[in-house]
Amino acid sequence: MTELDPRTPEGIAALARLARLALDPEEARAFGDHMGRMLRWIESLPPARPDLGEALAGPPRRTLRADRVRPSLPPEESLAGAPERAAGGFRVPAVLPGE
Repeated sequence: MTELDPRTPEGIAALARLARLALDPEEARAFGDHMGRMLRWIESLPPARPDLGEALAGPPRRTLRADRVRPSLPPEESLAGAPERAAGGFRVPAVLPGE
């Protein structure tokens, strides 16, 4: 067992410290029980079999639509409710210093 083994009180304390958790004894017991259940579930999984072929998951396919010019809201109508305007658009307060 390693020093981070949640099946030991020392492991629970070390994991809680890393996660910046302040656990009382009851919470530490529940944390250890929960982590133990997760480890048992992970250990029950079958090992990976790379010899069986390609992975079923991979990078996402690009499914972007083509850009097309379409009619949109006229500028005057979109700015009708603007509290302030500047340079044909919405005027907003600066968020970066010096602007």
